[in-house]
Amino acid sequence: MAPLFTNDADLDDRYTPIQTFEQWSTGIASDEQNIEQVSQTITSLRTTLGESRIQEALANTLDAAALETGAMEGLYPPTVGLTLSVLNGVINFEAVKRKIEDETQQRLIQGQRLAYDLALDVMARQQPFSEALLRELHAKVCSFQDFYTVHTELDGQIVSQQQKLPKGVYKSQSNHVMLADGSVHNYAPVLETPNEMQRFVSELQKEDFRQSPAILQSAYIHHCLTHIHPFADGNGRTARLVASIPLLAKWSVPLVIFSDDASDYFAVQNKADKGDNQPFVAFLNTITFDLLSIIVGRLRLTAAEDASTMSTANASDLVNSYKDAATEIETAATRLDSLLAATLAKKCEQFNADTSVVVTLLNSSVVRVSLAGYRPSGQGFTVQMFLDGVSASTIVNNIQVNIADSDDALQILLQSKSQPGLAVSPDRVYPRPKQMLKVQLETWIDEMLLSMRNILHEKLL
Repeated sequence: MAPLFTNDADLDDRYTPIQTFEQWSTGIASDEQNIEQVSQTITSLRTTLGESRIQEALANTLDAAALETGAMEGLYPPTVGLTLSVLNGVINFEAVKRKIEDETQQRLIQGQRLAYDLALDVMARQQPFSEALLRELHAKVCSFQDFYTVHTELDGQIVSQQQKLPKGVYKSQSNHVMLADGSVHNYAPVLETPNEMQRFVSELQKEDFRQSPAILQSAYIHHCLTHIHPFADGNGRTARLVASIPLLAKWSVPLVIFSDDASDYFAVQNKADKGDNQPFVAFLNTITFDLLSIIVGRLRLTAAEDASTMSTANASDLVNSYKDAATEIETAATRLDSLLAATLAKKCEQFNADTSVVVTLLNSSVVRVSLAGYRPSGQGFTVQMFLDGVSASTIVNNIQVNIADSDDALQILLQSKSQPGLAVSPDRVYPRPKQMLKVQLETWIDEMLLSMRNILHEKLL
């Protein structure tokens, strides 16, 4: 989507001013218990792993935000695979930049990373929101972008052209956006933009906003900035950057929206533009929970590789309590079961090739371990492990997919007797498994196999 510059005053007249935070948040539920539970798990791992490893993992979330925010805008090709590798500590941020051969794209990514450092500094200094700060953040996130594409009307035809990007300055021309279907999305008129931004900042300074849940703060900031579209370009990047500040203050992670979630992201934004804000809040809840879960998986895997004492949190510690809009939970559970089978087979094969133990995978339709509040789904699996040539040493682990019994807790829980469960919301699987879920599942299985190996070694001592 590119800005459409036009003198059609009718487009300006269609703009609807932003709501106050009180109006916008009325009737919206924001239950952060699921995020708090995962965050507490990270806290519990500090003793095991030490502060430096925790901080390294959290810093990688800033790398992830910097990589994905430009990809979301089409400034460079999607980087989801590389981003997830960074989050899992497989590759560092500088190495990722080197993999991107285009120097202009490298500079864009570097500028975005510096912008997230600035957001972190703003949070640490508890700097109050102001128009000057928002303009500074825009200038920083767009620091290495010199031009942008616009569409203009010329003799009844739409013509594309490159224009120099003014940074940290409110727009001087209209930037209504032409959508793929030819319709136009309306943003704040040029002359109304300063007043809208002044109103917006005043809302962020009110006590009701300051005392509200972090997810609500983040969602309101993002919605207002994308609704106003105060800058010529870079509004989405600025919105995601500024919306990260409440999340950094509460959970030490920014807002990271993966480019393969773009369709869901734009869909809930569209609903919010039409006055239905709940789906957007729920979306931010889900992606923040998923991001922290990725970090938890990485840290637990690190603990397992160290053969250190792993967290004793039980499966319920990872159960999220948010309501999900998915209506195809049975289908989602079936697809998760298929994904689990394929991922288990791949990981067991890799484990056999890399270690002195033997791992076999069996279907276990008869295995049905009761878990309060859940019902089993799918066939279930049994993983057997023993030292090569010492079959008498065999240990067994059963894994199964479970669906929450409660109608208001649409959730799937992967259960393993050797480690904490993995909670999955249905929309992470249906209509298609998200890339982030695939990585979470691989990390969870890696952790399980390492835990089994440690138990096996202890058994033989």
